[in-house]
Amino acid sequence: MKKLFYILSCALVVLCTACVKSHEYVDLGLPSGIKWATCNVGANAPEEYGDYFAWGETEPKSDYNWSTYKWCGSSVLETKYYTDSEYGSVDNKTFLILSNDAANANWGGDCRMPTYAELDELIKFTIYRLLYD
Repeated sequence: MKKLFYILSCALVVLCTACVKSHEYVDLGLPSGIKWATCNVGANAPEEYGDYFAWGETEPKSDYNWSTYKWCGSSVLETKYYTDSEYGSVDNKTFLILSNDAANANWGGDCRMPTYAELDELIKFTIYRLLYD
């Protein structure tokens, strides 16, 4: 159950995309220099939610469960993007390869989903500053 919650909570919503050239972007002045999309994949404006994706999938869908998850094996074991052999085949991938990246598949070019470190930087240098400066 914990693993299912992790996949659903961390992977269904495309938050932003780094290094955007083909879509409108904003430079937030972050130390990394990463530029962030002004809207989510599937959205036409910043206030829209956009599309929802399962981790490592490039097409939105209406039903998110183990039986519709692309990287789930026949016995509810993950077949990709896993680091614990107790639940699936270990490949030690902790970031998306471009062929499994919803932002890159839908927008192309240099567009991609941000890494954990990039999301952490975004939070530390934007939200924390708003709250504590």
